[in-house]
Amino acid sequence: MLGAFLTPEVRDRLLSDAENESYDRIENHWLLRRSAADAFAQGYFQLSFYKKSKYEVSKILTGGPRYPPILDQVKDFRRASFVDSSRSNINIPKCWALEILSRFAIPLRWTYIAQEIAGKQHKQSYAAFLSPFSSTLTLLSDTYTTILKTLWLLVPGAMRIRMYRSLASLGARMYGFTDSPNVQQLPFGLYLKRVSLARRESLVNEHAALELVRRHTNVPVPRALDLISDSSNIYLLTTRIPGYKLGLCIDTMSDEDTAQLVHELRRHIAALRVVPRPLGWKYAISSAVDGPCFDYRINAALDYDENRGDVVGPFLSEDDFNETLRCGALPEVVHRGGHKMVFTHGDLNLRNILVDGHGRLAGIVDWENAGWFPEYWDYTKAYFVTKLDQRWLRMVDDVFRQFGDFGQELQTERELWNYCF
Repeated sequence: MLGAFLTPEVRDRLLSDAENESYDRIENHWLLRRSAADAFAQGYFQLSFYKKSKYEVSKILTGGPRYPPILDQVKDFRRASFVDSSRSNINIPKCWALEILSRFAIPLRWTYIAQEIAGKQHKQSYAAFLSPFSSTLTLLSDTYTTILKTLWLLVPGAMRIRMYRSLASLGARMYGFTDSPNVQQLPFGLYLKRVSLARRESLVNEHAALELVRRHTNVPVPRALDLISDSSNIYLLTTRIPGYKLGLCIDTMSDEDTAQLVHELRRHIAALRVVPRPLGWKYAISSAVDGPCFDYRINAALDYDENRGDVVGPFLSEDDFNETLRCGALPEVVHRGGHKMVFTHGDLNLRNILVDGHGRLAGIVDWENAGWFPEYWDYTKAYFVTKLDQRWLRMVDDVFRQFGDFGQELQTERELWNYCF
C-alpha cells in the first residue's frame, strides 16, 4: 500500500534510510512552536519543495468549521527555505522526507474527520431534546425584536446611519471583516449590508424578500430591521442567524446528516414555491417588488449597460426572459417555455446555507437575487455557482428531484455557460 501511495522507488528509499537510522541526525530535528506542530501533525499544512531547499507551504482546510487558531495567523500560501542561519555548516533537513510527510496531509485530514463524525453520533438525541425549547426561545426573541425595531425606527434617519457606521467600525475590530466588503457583522447579534445607490435595487429586493418569506413561511431567515439610505449609500440592517456556512461543515457531515439536511431544505423550498404573488402585479418574472431582477447569472451573459445598471427586466413573459438568456453565437440553444413561475431564492450555495453544530439547517441568507422565476431557476443556479463540489451537487439533485426533472434545462444552461463564460 505504501508503494502505491508513494511509488515503489520512494518507498524503498524511505525504508532504506529508516534502516540506516539517518533520520535521527540533528539536522532532521525540526523545531516548531507547539501549535504549529500540532496543526502539521493533523494535516493542516502541506509542503511542496522546489529548487533544493526552497519550499511552499499551503493550508489544507478540509474539514471544519473549527480550525486550530494558528491557521488564522498565517497566510493561505507562502514561500520559504531552509537555511543554516548559524553558519556552522549544519546540514539542512531531508527535504524529500518532509515532502513525503506532506503527501499524507489530506489523508490525515480525512482520518480526523472520520473520527469527528463518529464522535458526533451520540450527540444527536440531545439536540433533538433541545429543539422544543429552542423554538420557544425563538418566539420570545421575535417578540422583543419587534418591540425594539418599532422604537428604533422612531429615531431620525441621520442618527441611525451614524450609529450603523460606528457599529460597523466596532464590528470590524471585534469580528474582523467578512468575505464580502459590503457586509459587516455587528455587535448585538446584527449584520449590516451597505452598497452604493447605483446598486440600491439589490438591498431593496432583499428587504422585501425577507419580509415576504417571514410573512408566508417558516423558513429560517434573518429579520430585516431597517432599510435606509443617504446621498451615496443604502443600508440594510438585519438580525444574525447563529450557524456555520455549509461549505465549512460539509466535509464533517455524515451521510445521515446530509440526508437530514436535504429533507429540511426540500421542505422549506417547497414552502417558498407556493408563496403567493401579490395581486395586481403585472410581470411574470421579476424581483420581490415586481421590479427589475438583480441576478448574477443574467448579468454575466449581458454586456454592461450604464443606463440599465446591474439589473435586468422585469419580464412580461417567459419567452421574453428566454430571449434575454440567448447567446447570439448559439441561436439554436434556447430554453423551452411552459414553466410555472415560483418564488425563488436565486443563490442557493454553500455560503448562503447555514447549519448548526449538528448539521441541521440553521438558516438561509443573502436574498438579494430573490424573486419570481421559472421553476427550474433555483436548481440550475445552484449548479452555476458551485461546479466542483460533487457532494453538494448530489444534495442539490436530491432536494429538487420532487419538483420535477430539470435535466434539459440544466443542459441548456451549461451550453450557454460554456460558451459565454
